[in-house]
Amino acid sequence: MVEPRWLQERREAAAKEFAALPLPTQEEFWRRTNLKQIKMERFSPLPASQNGALKGSASTQLPIKLLVSGEFLYGEKTSPSTLDNDCLKHGVKLTSLAQAIQENGELVAKYLGKGLQDRHEKFSTQNEAYWQTGAFCYIPKNVSVELPLLIASHFESSGKSGFPRLLVVLDKGAQATLVHYATSESDGDNNFLNSIAEIYVEEGANLTWIDLQSLSNQTYEIALKRVEVGRNSKLKWVMDIQGSKLSKTNIETVLNGEGACAEVLGLVCGSGKQHLELYSLTHHIAPHTTADILVKGTASDQAKTIFQGMIKIEKEAQQTESYMANNNLVLSEKAHADSIPRLEIEADDVKASHGATIGQVDAEQLFYLRARGLNREMAERLLVEGFYEDVFGRVPLEGIRELMRKNLEAKQNAARSAKN
Repeated sequence: MVEPRWLQERREAAAKEFAALPLPTQEEFWRRTNLKQIKMERFSPLPASQNGALKGSASTQLPIKLLVSGEFLYGEKTSPSTLDNDCLKHGVKLTSLAQAIQENGELVAKYLGKGLQDRHEKFSTQNEAYWQTGAFCYIPKNVSVELPLLIASHFESSGKSGFPRLLVVLDKGAQATLVHYATSESDGDNNFLNSIAEIYVEEGANLTWIDLQSLSNQTYEIALKRVEVGRNSKLKWVMDIQGSKLSKTNIETVLNGEGACAEVLGLVCGSGKQHLELYSLTHHIAPHTTADILVKGTASDQAKTIFQGMIKIEKEAQQTESYMANNNLVLSEKAHADSIPRLEIEADDVKASHGATIGQVDAEQLFYLRARGLNREMAERLLVEGFYEDVFGRVPLEGIRELMRKNLEAKQNAARSAKN
């Protein structure tokens, strides 16, 4: 398919800027992640993704059964979109980003890159120039989707670089739950993913976004995920980061409409020699906005987890309430966790605070469980599961809670096997 001229011009401009920008190794935002170890020049780009997966392929990636209103798979291959009759009747769109550009060009052009202009960042310009696969989801005005929509991405070629792009739009008064599940496989060699997700929640809309990352330990990942929340809209964002060899994830929650409300829940679990870094920006632009951010992380073996959090409140965002908490457990002597929360407040009539903890498994709790017949490994596993319960308890879908717990248990088992 021939791309429209507006997209060609954007790609050309982004490619020139990407080539001119240096690798951001010394900037405060990047200095805790060693980008030089990725050696991006050795990866060859994947070709544009082609149809090649069957209907229902997204569900086969998800290791649980989940009733959905529609599903779509993208990545190295894309599947035909599946939507139930009610979604089709009300104009819901779920398709590849390339197809959406051909069929709904004006709508895509309105939103694609809308919140990323004038950023001049190395990796966002790289994705803008070279994205070759992606998904598009649009919920029309005042449409409510009863069951979740499932979007899955999958990559499996070794020695390749992929640049996936996700665009989601909820029009005024729309309601939906979106589950995104990212996976990869690699046969011996590494791969590299630079992904961008843009989500726009318009006035009076309500979105639950469940974003699960379960990439292989041969995958390097740079990710930008940005949500704009409009006037009197609600966002519930559940995030689970457990995969990859190195992951640098930037999440941005932008409350740009009066009365916007966001709840962000994050689970980060590192083992082996993983390096997992999460940067969270909560940006209050409009007045009377609220945000509640909770991110919990564990690090075992020689893993390193890093959380950087920023609450930014503009001068116009009066009567805002914002809270950010980050709690971490370090489960071995060689594991490491950093927590760096910050506030930047220009308004004078707000409530904003943050909290951060880094510690080890409670010795008294461990003794209590071992005194009742559990060995150390089993007792520690129960304590880790209990540590994450604050997150699990606020996940709205039972099947997703089950999946997050299963992924956590599998990771703990793999870490124990590696020790033995």
